[in-house]
Amino acid sequence: MSFAKVGRSVLIIDADMRKPSFVADAGSSIGLSGMLTRDAVLSEQVVRSGTDNLYLLPAGIIPPNPAELLSSPKLRSVLQEAKDAFDLVVIDSPPVLSFTDAPLLGSIAEGSVIVVHAGSIRTPAVQRTISRMLDSRTNVLGILLTKFDAKKTGAAYSYYGYAYGKNAYSYSE
Repeated sequence: MSFAKVGRSVLIIDADMRKPSFVADAGSSIGLSGMLTRDAVLSEQVVRSGTDNLYLLPAGIIPPNPAELLSSPKLRSVLQEAKDAFDLVVIDSPPVLSFTDAPLLGSIAEGSVIVVHAGSIRTPAVQRTISRMLDSRTNVLGILLTKFDAKKTGAAYSYYGYAYGKNAYSYSE
């Protein structure tokens, strides 16, 4: 939304065809699954959001074989069409450790950001996630930690109240 608000055209592709994250009005788009199984033009399947410059390609009808569908050579042409039409293309995928979809998508994307929900996954699982993405030749740009609550970590760390060394001043002073 931030990129869209500063005038960049942004497309979000919901590639989680097992449990889609975004909902579009019925009949407004055949979605990604439809684009991969039929001849369709991306611009006719993209749905406007409530934010200017922000568009969505929904997942479409949930197929019986999402990974097989995503491994179709047609996916590259859909992504190229998206890249040509939009300033930024964001692909939302299912969890990395549960399915082969995310490593497959990551291997053809220019870059990937791993999103980790704080407190819901242990460090070894995050390490396996990173390894799996790197093994698929994904260009991992970084990790985004969401829903982090410093008060629940047990550490007495507080950004504005913590003095950094003997001569540092606390923001509260």
